[in-house]
Amino acid sequence: MERKDNLSAALESLPERLRKTIGALPKELLDETLEIRLRAGRPLMLCGSYGVCFPDGHGRYSRLCPVKTPEPTAEEIGLIVQALAGHSVYSHTDELNSGFVTSADGMRAGVAGCAGTSDGKVRAVRDIRSVNIRIARNVDGAAQPLCERIFADGLKNVVLYGAPLCGKTTMLKDIARILSSGPYYYRTAVADERRELSAAGGVNIDFFTGYPKKNGIEYAVRSFSPDVILCDELGTDEECAEVLRALGCGVRFVLSVHCGSRDELLRRPLCHALVDCGAFDYFVFLPGVGKDCEIFSGEELYDESRGVYPDPALVPSDRSDGQRASFAQGGVS
Repeated sequence: MERKDNLSAALESLPERLRKTIGALPKELLDETLEIRLRAGRPLMLCGSYGVCFPDGHGRYSRLCPVKTPEPTAEEIGLIVQALAGHSVYSHTDELNSGFVTSADGMRAGVAGCAGTSDGKVRAVRDIRSVNIRIARNVDGAAQPLCERIFADGLKNVVLYGAPLCGKTTMLKDIARILSSGPYYYRTAVADERRELSAAGGVNIDFFTGYPKKNGIEYAVRSFSPDVILCDELGTDEECAEVLRALGCGVRFVLSVHCGSRDELLRRPLCHALVDCGAFDYFVFLPGVGKDCEIFSGEELYDESRGVYPDPALVPSDRSDGQRASFAQGGVS
């Protein structure tokens, strides 16, 4: 796999003293870092597959919060937001009002501050005190074994699910690259509301960047006759309904949802709707970075959601745990 790491881009958005503090840490730690959490007046924190750590500014770190860990100032937090927004915060107003900002190269950062509301909607965010930078990575080849397994005889409808930071976005980006390139060259559309998938490579691919997912899907079907549409983090009933409408037009989907387990998949209303429609061929569980994926057939989950089992003697606790894939996500984040 070719790993294209955007940690350097994340560090460039930080003031010099914080950039040097993180840059001095061991490479093996930085390679496993998934988030940089910065809060005004609170210790700098890194999160990754190792848990959490606090750098001391001298190339060392601790799993417990030491006194010497640098604390970003409110002014530095403001400069970080400016840098992530390409020094054009006004053009990112809608994103900031939704709790995030995405840089030009697809790196997303969560933001928290003081919201001004009107009619129940956030109209402005000021005094931003917290920034959580997600380290976006392209890992070319991460999804190759999965694609070879489930697309061997043509396109399928696929749902990737797992908890946050399990690798869904990285896998989606690589699936988009693979399906839109040789030997497939499928007409591929990406509904990229949060601007996280647009860094994907590929050839026969079109990005609806910044569109609400519902609109991106609708416009793709109407104007680009895609073979397959990819979208990340399906999260509302409206988005789910648009997916179901597009499925009725003969379009295939590869999408992701936040869901921590198979049982949760069957319980959560939005996810249950994807199972219950009977249109999805595979549900792929990503349990975490570096861990084996699990593939479940849509038919199996469809029957289970209705209490139907192949053998009447079986009960839910005896169900199959699905096919454990013979590959890991090595390094996916």
